[in-house]
Amino acid sequence: MAPGGPCPALLLLLVLLPAGLAYLSAFRSSQELVWKHVDFPRTSPPPGQPYCDHLMWKRRSRIRGCRRSFTFVHAEPIQLYSLCRCYGRCQPMNRTSVSRNPVPTTTCRMVPGLGRCSYVGRFERCRIRVACSSWKPVDVLGTV
Repeated sequence: MAPGGPCPALLLLLVLLPAGLAYLSAFRSSQELVWKHVDFPRTSPPPGQPYCDHLMWKRRSRIRGCRRSFTFVHAEPIQLYSLCRCYGRCQPMNRTSVSRNPVPTTTCRMVPGLGRCSYVGRFERCRIRVACSSWKPVDVLGTV
């Protein structure tokens, strides 16, 4: 005789569905991170146009509004993904990770008075901090 309780397959579905949706959400957020922050290999802007102004304009659909500061990472996306797998310095309580080794970055800072959304960039090799969700990077929080 069949058990009188709820169907085990339905219970399994109710447990796995939220976990699957959370994973897909983290995957989409990590793709968004790559589209926003990764510039590998480093883009060469057209002659006479500053790097930061060019890249901020080029990615304007992903980067909404004028940001005071924005970091582009010139490394393969796999390097960012490895940070959230604790190959960096994981800080699980606040869900962030810091790269162990410096990576090439450009930090673009808005320059007031030069017009709407004008930036000056600084290229350097430094460690970066990323936010992680479901073992995937979802945002570059800046340089360390």
